[in-house]
Amino acid sequence: MADLGIACELQTDPAEKPDMNRHDSELYPSTSLRLPRFDVTIMERVVLGGRDSGTLKSDVYALFESHPHLLRNPVEQLSKAEHRQLVRECLRLLLRQGYSPLSYFVKDPQAYFNLGEYLSLVDLSLTVKMGVQYSLWGGSIVNLGTEKHRKTFFTAVDQFQIPGCFAMTELKHGSNVAALQTEAVLDLSTDEWIIHTPDDGAIKWWIGNAAEDGRMATVFARLKIPSRVRVGAYDDHGVHAFVVPLRDAQGNELQGVEIRDCGYKVGLQGVDNGAIRFTHVRVPRENLLDRFASVGRDGKYTSPLETEGKRFAATLGELTGGRVGLTFASLGTFWNAEGMKYHHQLPSRAHTRSLTHPLTHTPAHSHTRSLTHPPTQTSIPRRAQGCDDHRGSVLCPPSAVWAGQGLARGGRLGLSVAAAQTHANAGDRVRTGTSTHDDQPSV
Repeated sequence: MADLGIACELQTDPAEKPDMNRHDSELYPSTSLRLPRFDVTIMERVVLGGRDSGTLKSDVYALFESHPHLLRNPVEQLSKAEHRQLVRECLRLLLRQGYSPLSYFVKDPQAYFNLGEYLSLVDLSLTVKMGVQYSLWGGSIVNLGTEKHRKTFFTAVDQFQIPGCFAMTELKHGSNVAALQTEAVLDLSTDEWIIHTPDDGAIKWWIGNAAEDGRMATVFARLKIPSRVRVGAYDDHGVHAFVVPLRDAQGNELQGVEIRDCGYKVGLQGVDNGAIRFTHVRVPRENLLDRFASVGRDGKYTSPLETEGKRFAATLGELTGGRVGLTFASLGTFWNAEGMKYHHQLPSRAHTRSLTHPLTHTPAHSHTRSLTHPPTQTSIPRRAQGCDDHRGSVLCPPSAVWAGQGLARGGRLGLSVAAAQTHANAGDRVRTGTSTHDDQPSV
């Protein structure tokens, strides 16, 4: 333990036999124990496992501290429209400063996930929106598509010029991805896919970026091509990913696309979740993300993976990045909750305990906040804090709520890591040829 900068010494003679008739204060005098001494910098490196705790974090925090109007106190007092606009402004600020999240995701995943963790202290909605744009929408282009897709979309996705969605979840099927109903039927006469929602249960539901910003989406649908042996029938090759435009440059929904706002939620109001229905929407054959399967002009289906189960497992591997991102965001929320805990243990609420800075003074009723100086008080219903008396609202510190949220999200840490390991194992089985149809995970 010495390398952690911890010293703990008991100043008693180990050969001395304790007299059990003596009082505890005599047996263990207060001067006999030296309290542990922690080197905070070393401990942070240990807790973070060697991850970046220096320049990226300090640069990100300094950037937002220099734009205090983006640090609203608290975001829960904003309307849905205000919160969504705030998150957009925060993301665009990062891009103007030269940050390239999708490049991080592809070339330095550690930096990408660290960035998401740091931004969770700015606004969890910002972390989630960034995850939708880069880990899911951008990640599907990079990981499920081929070079032609990356050349077409990479820069526009990275710079938020084409906000996008990850349209997997359906109203009736939730995490049962194998049972998705949305169809992608190949029309050989026009060389196009026809994307269609066959019934209400197949509506894409709770899709991030869909309600307002999304111009394109990676849509997961059942790939169907005309059968070569059964006249008038179609062969269903299972769930594949397709790039489907949603809106034009002015934000108008394209023909055959119907989008509805999911409205207010329990939290994360800065993320515009929506529902999408497709009615015979046509896209070029090349819009199939074809890393694991392709369809020729003649309608011939080919894949380097010989079974549907292996293709399905490889496709679902795209979800791993999102799970890892949730884990890092949980850690950021945990640090925030810890900061709140120490802050509310201080004798004066005019002072706050920073996660990365010494004790400093901040105004008690500021409408903006410091990244590492949480708000001192806010109006929150007692019921939201788990109190017995929920007859109205009281002015009280939000530490219980923030810490509770941190624990709730932190509770997903093990699940997220386990899920990531499950998908990693599935990927190993795909590469080694040991995957079977029974290996299909439910996500």
